[in-house]
Amino acid sequence: MHREFLQLRRKQQKFSDETADEIFVEASPNGDGAVSRSDVERMLDCLSTIPETYRAPLVLYYLEDLAYKEIADVLELPLGTVQSRIARAKSQLLRLLNGANSERKKESCCG
Repeated sequence: MHREFLQLRRKQQKFSDETADEIFVEASPNGDGAVSRSDVERMLDCLSTIPETYRAPLVLYYLEDLAYKEIADVLELPLGTVQSRIARAKSQLLRLLNGANSERKKESCCG
């Protein structure tokens, strides 16, 4: 199953505009934490740079809404490994997003 999952992911475009549209619609209801389409696209760009080892569990958890146990079964990994990979992926994604925000601020004030 893990190989099939990876093969399907490789065949698909890393993260299509359709994925960005779905996330944008779900993430931006009418609350205070409104999310712009550019924020979603930046997040997906950063996500695509994370190694597959960490990205796969994160995508399965947050975008596919699978439980840790289901992810462990799909990826044929121990539950603890899934949990640690998701935590590491979140850390890497946050670091990348913070770097992208810093670059964007530099461009807007200095560009």
